[in-house]
Amino acid sequence: MHAMQSSDPSADAGCRAGDTGPSSCGKALPRLATLLGVGFALVGGTWPAALGAEPGRLDVTVQNDGLLPAYFPVMHGYDWRFFKGTTAPQADWTTAEDSALDPAWATGAGGFGYGDSGIQGEVTNLPDMRNGYTTFYIRQEFELVDPFAPDSMIQLLLDYDDGFVAYLDGVEVQRENAPGAAGETVAYTATATGLHEASCCNSPTHPMEVFNLGPMADHLGPGRHVLAIQGLNESPGSSDFHLSADLSIRHPPEVLTGRFLSISRLPEVTLTGTINEIEITRLLVDGNPTPTDGDTGAWSQVVPLAEGMNRVVVEGHDAAGFLVANAREDVVRIEQESGVQGPLAGQVVWTPGAGVIRVTTSLELPANAHLRIEPGTVVLFESGAGLTGEDAVLEVVGTAESPVCLLPADGESSWAGVHIGGGDGRLIMRHAEMVAGSIEVAAGATGIVEDSVIRDLPTSTPIIHTDEAASIEVRRCYLARYHETLFQYTPTLLEDCVLEDLPDASGDGIDFDGAPVGSTIRRCTLRHGGQTNTDAIDIGSGSNGVLIEGCWLYDFSDKGVSIGEESHRITVRDCLIHDTGIGVEVKDGCTSEVAQTTITDCDQGFRLRIKTGTEGGHLTDSFNNILWGNKETLVLLDDSTIVARHSLLQGGPVAGDGNLDEDPRFVNPNGMDYRLPPNSPLRTAGVDGGCLGAPLPVGAAGALTQVALEVLANAPGEVAVGFAADPERRYVLESSASVGGDWQPAEVFLPFGGEGPVDARAPLESAPVFFRLQSDLRK
Repeated sequence: MHAMQSSDPSADAGCRAGDTGPSSCGKALPRLATLLGVGFALVGGTWPAALGAEPGRLDVTVQNDGLLPAYFPVMHGYDWRFFKGTTAPQADWTTAEDSALDPAWATGAGGFGYGDSGIQGEVTNLPDMRNGYTTFYIRQEFELVDPFAPDSMIQLLLDYDDGFVAYLDGVEVQRENAPGAAGETVAYTATATGLHEASCCNSPTHPMEVFNLGPMADHLGPGRHVLAIQGLNESPGSSDFHLSADLSIRHPPEVLTGRFLSISRLPEVTLTGTINEIEITRLLVDGNPTPTDGDTGAWSQVVPLAEGMNRVVVEGHDAAGFLVANAREDVVRIEQESGVQGPLAGQVVWTPGAGVIRVTTSLELPANAHLRIEPGTVVLFESGAGLTGEDAVLEVVGTAESPVCLLPADGESSWAGVHIGGGDGRLIMRHAEMVAGSIEVAAGATGIVEDSVIRDLPTSTPIIHTDEAASIEVRRCYLARYHETLFQYTPTLLEDCVLEDLPDASGDGIDFDGAPVGSTIRRCTLRHGGQTNTDAIDIGSGSNGVLIEGCWLYDFSDKGVSIGEESHRITVRDCLIHDTGIGVEVKDGCTSEVAQTTITDCDQGFRLRIKTGTEGGHLTDSFNNILWGNKETLVLLDDSTIVARHSLLQGGPVAGDGNLDEDPRFVNPNGMDYRLPPNSPLRTAGVDGGCLGAPLPVGAAGALTQVALEVLANAPGEVAVGFAADPERRYVLESSASVGGDWQPAEVFLPFGGEGPVDARAPLESAPVFFRLQSDLRK
């Protein structure tokens, strides 16, 4: 049950899909519940002075102690024992004491190699390695006397060309460009499986690489240890080889603050900030009143933490008691920590009972493996780590109250994400929050992603990618601050999702390549792609029979919908597109239909042209559309064609039955309210006397073009109402004894990005009681 936004109580909801005449264009105000009267919403006005200052954002910081200095038990400049791979080394070379090594083991200063005189830190040259041997063995015996904290992290630092296998006390901890599976012995005659240039001197060079091996408790304790490394060259005649190694132990900071979240090993953290010039008389931090300095506005509050994910909310209220500013901080508390190593065979379950789970390298799920991550589990991924499986099942199954959190271990660095492939591969993700990682479903696997937040991926990697997957379904998800999504050659459904804030050039909110018949984008909101060559939706590479329906697309530098590259029978209907470079573009012989769609405030409404092909684009049918308020309504180039009927085409209608050129009289275009008021000439101008334009509201719940108000519960003396809140808007719930009576504010809401419905409780002192919801733009 929904109530529409309105600039005044007399305005109605406008036209809906399927309207056939003037009587059905209006919609009666919905009844909320018995004795509660009616509910409606209000948008487009100014922020009422009686409600205090306009909402703002608070300045909030989590105090942290930074990274502590690392201790290096092994350094590349030490004297190492080394062995040339002209024969196999003794069997226990990874664990034996130095005194037990056979005479073929020599001693020399690291690093080791040949071929690049400009490389730094290389002392021992190997002139006989070229065409002499392809493997080279080094080892360092060391002792730890003082106990380190079990959660201190071990890092292996390597400058290498071309591959290696590394061991700690005889246990393999890392391999790169080495033949065979993890744990398999590599022959002394082997060669590297790929090329990897060292830090100098042949392009592409690679800086010394850092491999996170996990916490101390998983590998090292007080006593004697051996770091042993087998280096591999790509071929006997290779022009160069390098191997230089360090081992560090780094105690993690007690509180580490990243761009996206903070990590704490303490039972509490201190939040600080200022209220600046915001008129705040009362500050709440996690519900606790917090004093502020009267001169500087500074404040500080100690916040206790539960194990796992904590979402700390900071709210500022004005003198009238209304919420005028807010902020939130995500803090992961580590009380107990579990490191995991792969491969993860069989049936594996991760639960909050294991504490925070730390993944330091990419974990493999072999065929028939099944990993299930239970509600409330927090998983931290080191940079470069991830989950990958072929013909395996990955279930990430949280709940609305206890989502699964997949997060970067330092609060900000991207990690490798999750990849599922193979005909028996399945990814099921529900109620998860994924930060700085990506999702990939490929090679015959299936994917279902629902009710999840996927955000903040600071790389050009697609945040969701498919490639010849059996299918993927993405429903009710929130995606933010990413380069693009890319769905290739996969039956795809995206439904009821919000996708926003694309910071990079040449990324697309949704990019389809080779999408088969039936692929659908429905009731999605895409917004804020301000960089060059950035589309909301890009349909290309032979896509066929794709439906784009009920979507709200705005604030993109390039196209709302781009159709090209041999794509055909693409249908756009019931959509609102505004503030883009081009509303809909059809190129290079592609075909499309556009129906019941509003395109306004764009540089160009429709554009049809040749881009790289030999033929223009074709709109084979378009009807019941509104193209108004654009700099150019229609750009028709290169013998492109359009069929238009019963549409508003500003500047002179295209030939076709029922086309017209009249002001639609939008309710409040400055407030992005593009509904048709009762006196609009377009309310009966459509096919069969129906309305023109998008049947508002469109887009995803939580980012609807109009707010939706409903009663959640009716208890004695109190009513609970709720609505799906858009983080770009602010809301005031008001109540009155009559529709024309004295409206009194009940509560002010400033929702956060990516969150679900907002609930409000209001007193019910008499009946009937009427409620309305005011909303205007927050940004």
